[in-house]
Amino acid sequence: MVALPGFVSCAKKSTKLLWALAWLQKFLGFTEVRHKEVFVIQLLLIVGSSIFVLLGAIHGVFTLQDLGNPRNFTPRDAGLRTAMQQSTIALHPKINLWRAWLGINFSHSLGLVMFGGAFLYVGIFHSLLFSQTPLLQGCSISVPAAYVVISLKFWFSKPAIYTGISMGCFILAAALSYA
Repeated sequence: MVALPGFVSCAKKSTKLLWALAWLQKFLGFTEVRHKEVFVIQLLLIVGSSIFVLLGAIHGVFTLQDLGNPRNFTPRDAGLRTAMQQSTIALHPKINLWRAWLGINFSHSLGLVMFGGAFLYVGIFHSLLFSQTPLLQGCSISVPAAYVVISLKFWFSKPAIYTGISMGCFILAAALSYA
């Protein structure tokens, strides 16, 4: 009989994953069979919202780094950043374009963290409320959908992929709410 090392390795990883899921299920209090759907909804909400929290936190860290040593959200042309620092915005003469740009990035990361954090809270503590509220379901799907479109139109593919995964989690959680 020929051994299948890849299969054995995969089986060991699957067993570890099942043990981890069983522990999480017990930790969250879902031990009865009728609560399995709620557990899956809860897990999908946690995964989908954690993506937004993580993306927002990373974006915030990158923006903080740009305060001292611009390297993440700065133009590749150093002269353009200098021009941004010397140019004020029409709204207020003391705010230069570079400061406004950093502020926009901070507020963007705050929005990502707040959206993700709100649905993370719902996922952990109020997943039944999510299952019973079409407004929460619609918001959880429409915001990531908007980020997918914005990412593809104005940014690059990685944010679109991650927000698309998040949207898929929220769609599945909403669909399971009606199963």
